Amino acid sequence: MSSKISQKQLGLRISRIRKKKGWSQFELADALSISRPSLAQLELGNRYIDAFELFSLAQILGFSMDGIMTQDYGIEKESFFKEDKFEYSTMSMERKAIPDFFFEKAKSVVMYLLQKTAGFPNFEESMIFDLLYLADFHHYEKSESHLSSFIYRKTVGGPLPNEGPPLLEKLIQEQSIQRIKFKSHGKTQQRFINLEMANLKYIQGDELEVINEIIHQYGNKSKSEIMDFISNDLPWKATELNSIMDFELAFYRQVPNQENLLKENGNHPLPNHQGI
Repeated sequence: MSSKISQKQLGLRISRIRKKKGWSQFELADALSISRPSLAQLELGNRYIDAFELFSLAQILGFSMDGIMTQDYGIEKESFFKEDKFEYSTMSMERKAIPDFFFEKAKSVVMYLLQKTAGFPNFEESMIFDLLYLADFHHYEKSESHLSSFIYRKTVGGPLPNEGPPLLEKLIQEQSIQRIKFKSHGKTQQRFINLEMANLKYIQGDELEVINEIIHQYGNKSKSEIMDFISNDLPWKATELNSIMDFELAFYRQVPNQENLLKENGNHPLPNHQGI
């Protein structure tokens, strides 16, 4: 196929059409029988689109194969946008990259994490938001929705949500958690213990599954071991110090995050997490 435009231009056009039509990356990748990371690379222009894939995309998204390859192509020229304008403008299916902070949801997630890591001897206070970062970005990559509702900033100590420390202090004031000191490797550390059980009515089943997976993979690791993984994760590497970490970067990892987790830990795949 002789392209009249660059691979990156074609990928960008496909991404714009997908969003305009109300398809998520997961849905379109499933329809094409490819992985979501593969589709993400295609939209970035980092993956070649063969004639068969372009034909399938044209059939699914309803664009002209000849038209999309021309330099003066504009998605507004496609007739389906006029025909389906009302239907797609009211679907609101496009994912929301920046979550709205919800205190009760964030509290429930933090309380559940502390509850599940209570038996881990080396789990210190500074690791709470490291694990929540992994859970939040993994869940967004998997389901295109937000888990805790935290927004993370890249700091010298690791990923940190602005609302995180104030939330912990409020939980102490409410006597929901208590800060204690303990010895680890000869050093005095701080951690939290729950004074009440987490309220699970705000956490969905698939969210609990992701949190449990992250705890299983990283709950027993040290702070430095966790940061070794995070420092090589694309959302972290692509973000400047003290800047907000964009959830959309989760889709542009070279391999899915779960594969990274399993490779890092030398474990076999966990059940019910195929095709992430």
